[in-house]
Amino acid sequence: MQLNIAVCDDEPIICEGIRKKILEIKTDYQVDIYNTGAEIVSADKRYDLIFLDIEMPGKDGMIIAKELREKGYKGNIVFLTSHTEFMPEAFKVRAFRFLEKPVKTGELEETLSEAEKEFVNNKKLIVADSGAHIIINISDILYVEGKKNDTIIHMTDGSIETKKTMKYWLTELGEGQFCQVHKSYLVSLRYIKEVYTDRVTMQYIDDEIPVSRRNATLVKKVFFDYIKSNAKPI
Repeated sequence: MQLNIAVCDDEPIICEGIRKKILEIKTDYQVDIYNTGAEIVSADKRYDLIFLDIEMPGKDGMIIAKELREKGYKGNIVFLTSHTEFMPEAFKVRAFRFLEKPVKTGELEETLSEAEKEFVNNKKLIVADSGAHIIINISDILYVEGKKNDTIIHMTDGSIETKKTMKYWLTELGEGQFCQVHKSYLVSLRYIKEVYTDRVTMQYIDDEIPVSRRNATLVKKVFFDYIKSNAKPI
């Protein structure tokens, strides 16, 4: 999965450092740099995640965040700061989280992982079905099944046939939340119940999804990595 990210800080060296770390963690992300709040507010580009320094000359990051929200920005905002007294104000602009400068690689990696999960959970798709256009949530997709050049999207509450190819869905849904277990099947990791050498079982359905021999090892690794990254402490 590819996210479009902006980093806004009045110190270019900090921006470049964060950009470099992001691209080391996620090589397919797009990262733009801004050195003033005015630049990012006026930018004609959609971002999924914005890293925003609070302590900037002129309008501080909190004011810039408010202006972004007023302009209609609905993505996540991560504040860069070393002062926690800004936290109460941050709730008003729906801050995703804070990162203390200098930004630690481990904390940045966790932030990107959580942002990607939230993006997938909230993302919607418009799918054409029998002349109608239906809006679906990615989080409702169980798996995508390939049928020659077409595909069927199987969801928690039904199925939709589409003219999109499996290659299209691989790009659209991306890695991290989905895994191609077979040339004809792309499954949502969140709905897998059990993984076997030659098949997986899913929530909501009785049918088993085949796993190809060439994908068997990868499927197990991807699934267990997903479980580890999503496990909540007891």
